Amino acid sequence: MRYLQVTILLLLFSSCFDRNSGFDKKFYEEVTGIKFPLKYKVLDTYDNGEFLTGTIFQFDSTTMKSFVTQNHFDTLKETNFHFFNINLFDKKFQPQKKERSIFLIIWKSKGKRNWTYLADVNTNRLWTEINYPDWANN
Repeated sequence: MRYLQVTILLLLFSSCFDRNSGFDKKFYEEVTGIKFPLKYKVLDTYDNGEFLTGTIFQFDSTTMKSFVTQNHFDTLKETNFHFFNINLFDKKFQPQKKERSIFLIIWKSKGKRNWTYLADVNTNRLWTEINYPDWANN
């Protein structure tokens, strides 16, 4: 009986981070005002179903350059990634500081929604995270 209870709890908890629901492009674009290019690949995504969602993208180099230019990314002075809920992403896609890494960033808020976009122009990867109000609008 105890095994069944633990199994049910694990299933319920893991369903909060549903990777099968996919990236909700419309939601990301409506919240942030940032339009996604036509060409991209989703490497990993999560949504806890309550207040947090994140996605990692792979772009080609031309698309990445255009995307960061059009959206006015700033150069990240310090490469400290602890602001991301990075542990929710697959470890193989987490950002890695390398000698020639150049990271560009957008940190913005509107109302009760906050978002961070981090771009690595050498690997052409984009990490995104959006915090939104929970069901109680907190």
